[in-house]
Amino acid sequence: MIVDINGYFAPPGGTEALSLYPLTPCRVADTRGAAGLFGGPSMTSSATRTFPIPQSACDVPATALAYSLNITVVPQGPLDYLTAWPAGEALPLVSTLNSYTGSVTANAAIVSAGVSGAANILVSNATDVIIDINGYFAR
Repeated sequence: MIVDINGYFAPPGGTEALSLYPLTPCRVADTRGAAGLFGGPSMTSSATRTFPIPQSACDVPATALAYSLNITVVPQGPLDYLTAWPAGEALPLVSTLNSYTGSVTANAAIVSAGVSGAANILVSNATDVIIDINGYFAR
C-alpha cells in the first residue's frame, strides 16, 4: 500500500487555517478544444503545462491559495501517471492519477496555488487533460 498525503485540516481560527469557498463546478481547461491557454493541443509524452487558474473563465480570485479540482485524462494509450503541483515549486514524486489501461479516468485533487496562482500538470504519456474546479481555499 502507498499512501500519499496532499494536505491536512487545521483547527478553525489558527493562523494557518484556510476556508473552502465552494464554486459551481466550472471547466478550467480542456486540451481537446481549440488551441489556447486553456485549450489544445493535446499533451505529449513527458510534457508539462502551466495553467494560470485565476485567469480562467471560472471566476477564481487571485487571493486563492489552493484549489479543489477534478482532473480527467482521455489518454491515447496507457498513461503511467499525471502529476499536478503548484507552479514555481519542485516536481513532487507522487502521481495525482494513473490510467494504466488507457481508459478515461478522473480523480479529485487539492492543488496549492503557485506563482501567479498557476498549477502545473505533467503527463508521462500522450493524453488530453480536462480540469474542472469546484472550490478554492483562502484566508
